[in-house]
Amino acid sequence: MIQAHRSFSRLAQVAGLLIAALTMVVSCGSSGSDRNPSTVSGGQEMAASVSQHGITWEFDREYEVGQFITGDYWVIGPVTITYITRPNNDPERDGSMVNPMSGGSSRPQGFDSRGNAYDDSLNVANYLPLTVQPVSSLVSKISNPTGGHDTIDDAAVLTVLDTAPSATAFRPPYSGDRKIIHDWNDVDLSPLLSLPLVPSATASRIQWAKNAHARPWVALYSYWKGIQELIPSNNMPTYGRNIASTGNDVAMMLLLDIPQSDKEEIAKGFIQTGIDLHENLMNGWKGGGVGGGLSHGFKLPGILAGVLLNNTEMKEFHIHNNTRIYSMEDSQIEYLTQELIDANHSRHSDPDDNYYRFFDDIPLGTPVWIERGWNWADRNWYNLPGGGIEGGYMICCTTNATVGSALVVRLLGIENLWNYDPFLEWVDFYQGYNSPTFYVDDWRSESWHFFWSRPFAREMWLEYRGLADEHRVALPLPPSVTVE
Repeated sequence: MIQAHRSFSRLAQVAGLLIAALTMVVSCGSSGSDRNPSTVSGGQEMAASVSQHGITWEFDREYEVGQFITGDYWVIGPVTITYITRPNNDPERDGSMVNPMSGGSSRPQGFDSRGNAYDDSLNVANYLPLTVQPVSSLVSKISNPTGGHDTIDDAAVLTVLDTAPSATAFRPPYSGDRKIIHDWNDVDLSPLLSLPLVPSATASRIQWAKNAHARPWVALYSYWKGIQELIPSNNMPTYGRNIASTGNDVAMMLLLDIPQSDKEEIAKGFIQTGIDLHENLMNGWKGGGVGGGLSHGFKLPGILAGVLLNNTEMKEFHIHNNTRIYSMEDSQIEYLTQELIDANHSRHSDPDDNYYRFFDDIPLGTPVWIERGWNWADRNWYNLPGGGIEGGYMICCTTNATVGSALVVRLLGIENLWNYDPFLEWVDFYQGYNSPTFYVDDWRSESWHFFWSRPFAREMWLEYRGLADEHRVALPLPPSVTVE
């Protein structure tokens, strides 16, 4: 809930921001960007401001504040916010929202007017002082002044609570009104494996995995501009291929015999991301129809976090929902049918065209790639692979980044939770596992066609894909997962 003093014109909004900034310079003796507010180090204490990821929130007085186990701040409210860092001095940039809802291109947002459906009334940074009621999430972003694909640079989340959480609590999800607080003490890491390290699992790569989810993955909008332009580029990757590759590599790292302290630190960030992305699904995030390589990588974190928390809703979401609507990995894969072959012939009428002939020699029932396949009316026939290096998105930006998710799912024996066998079979088919790959051999001269994150993903696949077929005998079953 928000109580705010609203301006009556854009000029009044701008004037108010300037006056507030000047007032703070006089009272604090420094500019907003240079301010050095009191910080919090563990536990809780009284503070009149907190700062994280380049964003400062100032209050009208001191409040009890603290940090969740992942480092994100909380404050006991109701709290009145008097200042939020906004370096661009533009009322349509550096936006903040309270309990933003996830969704598609029509979902209103107040972060940056360069994104779809910008609504000034949702940008609460324009209406300070702002009183935020518990329990709420204040999401603040810093815009990139030049825009382009990386419109947003940074994001941070301030959670307003009514009582102090435990020192081991995860931050509740930033999206929507449902603020479930999970706890590290409820996490069971025993489902994870401790496989021998592959050569590229070096100390620097382990450190990379610890950093990958250190900041909140604020990914609210499931359309191309919402992903590439409204995701904070300093917090996480801003393209689905890279999002998938990063998340999958982190998940694979959790299956290796790395120091326990490192595994726990990596798991904390990964689980927090899974909590956030799962709640985005619950609130309307549907990535299955976005297309290209834009929205991959949003499925595995929620499932694996659910397994480690033994949370039924999280780990079984894709059992009870049409996974192809929510997951781009699954949306683009289906078993070949005669109907699909006939439709492709109808779309590409020239029998000598590679696109016309592409499916002709593939046995029916084989998993195949087709962009936006979840909705027949929305299929993008022009992005079917053409049988050569010009195969487009299938080669450059999709399957090559999803190998890790397929491997993790198989090694942990959670195929039933993934709940879409065509994708898992497709990755095997594409990689030529246990059968000759359909795709021409010279593609393998460019290893990135098959493994976007090389050499780590490649080493993991080649070393452990065979073991995954034997894991129900050779490896202990995860105790929190039932495999049918």
